[in-house]
Amino acid sequence: MRFVGLALSFSGVVLFVLFAIGSSSCVQKQLTVGREIGAPLNRAQVAAEPQEMDQFLEKVQTGMEKHGYTQGNWTKINQNVDNDFAVAYAAILSIRERLQTVKTFDKSSTEYQVAMDDLRGTLRELDIGQQEAVAWEYLWIWFALILSIIFVVVGAIIYETNRDYI
Repeated sequence: MRFVGLALSFSGVVLFVLFAIGSSSCVQKQLTVGREIGAPLNRAQVAAEPQEMDQFLEKVQTGMEKHGYTQGNWTKINQNVDNDFAVAYAAILSIRERLQTVKTFDKSSTEYQVAMDDLRGTLRELDIGQQEAVAWEYLWIWFALILSIIFVVVGAIIYETNRDYI
């Protein structure tokens, strides 16, 4: 029976190592999607010129395509249009199309200022959900942590309760 305790404890340690590796991988992916999608989206929102805004949105579009965030939902519970990658991706494409028209406006015109303000407002409200998607992708690491703790504790209890005391 002591062998079972040792095996459970060892399994717990292995799961903890998987948790550590998974956590570092999750953090790396969070940083990557933040750099390739989140940061350019934030920069596009405060861009002064339509050309500059379009360049940042091109980076967002490329990042979404690279990470496969053009379809599906970024949450696994309560999936709807509020958390649909396809809707967010279509919004990016639509904004980029509108920017082509805005580029032709006279910069001193009210039409130009209103259009840029409208686009900034749209970008401010646009939630792509890339960070939430990564969190759902790596949800398994929390199960690994919980199981590792349970296995180590139960394994230690089994090991200790079957010890021969002399």
